[in-house]
Amino acid sequence: MIIEDALIRSEKRTLKQIESYLKRAKVSEPKQIEKRLQNFESKDIKRDKKMRIFFWIFTLLFGADLSVFIPELIKFIITGNIHEPMFWISFIIGLFSLIILWITFDIKFIGF
Repeated sequence: MIIEDALIRSEKRTLKQIESYLKRAKVSEPKQIEKRLQNFESKDIKRDKKMRIFFWIFTLLFGADLSVFIPELIKFIITGNIHEPMFWISFIIGLFSLIILWITFDIKFIGF
């Protein structure tokens, strides 16, 4: 049920985008509409590829960030030096990275 609702909202959003694209282009003849729809599709595919690349890079950067700061956090916890400023800096950066990865991880953009 949730997936069906999401698909319906996605389809409505896509139709609104196409409608506004055609209004901006001031298309009146059917042949022009078909050509504009093909242009819209090619632009949409290019935009989707750019978004996937952006999210892959974003995920890799923040994943690398976590691979640096998690061992630092473990070291501070084991030694009991949680009162040092570097612990809190590592903790905040690591937490921020986890939140960003959680928000940006979307199967649609990652490509699975």
